Amino acid sequence: MFENGWKEAVEGRVEIPDSTFYTIENVVWLCYGGDLYSSEDEKEFLSLYQFADKYDMNELKNLIKDVILLTPGNICKYANIFYEEDCVELVNFCIDRLFFFFQLSYPVKDLETLDDDLKIEFFARISTNQTIKKEFPPQYHMNKNDEELRDAGPLWA
Repeated sequence: MFENGWKEAVEGRVEIPDSTFYTIENVVWLCYGGDLYSSEDEKEFLSLYQFADKYDMNELKNLIKDVILLTPGNICKYANIFYEEDCVELVNFCIDRLFFFFQLSYPVKDLETLDDDLKIEFFARISTNQTIKKEFPPQYHMNKNDEELRDAGPLWA
């Protein structure tokens, strides 16, 4: 890039206008073997991930997902931020982790603040997940008087 007479070669610099200096500095640091810690701000994780995604840096994307510390106490906050910024892979990562927390019956903080679209996606995944599916007992559609449930639709047909 710096040997062909392009503007960057003449000026001796490259502009990356959609990223902060801090993000680019962190990317360079990480590319040269630096460490990333979970203490990073969630917005900085997002910036790093978006940079890595834009420049197809899959190892960096995986590192970021490995380092983000998603807990039942912060999962909704992270999921909402990633959703607002249209970071689909990180949203899916959060939904997968949220599913894991539910499987282990961990109480999730601020669940009511989760964006409605994320709630719909989460419950859509739960409803199709084979690990939690159970067969209905044969008499589940009947009450104690042996009356059949009438509005169950095709499930009981």
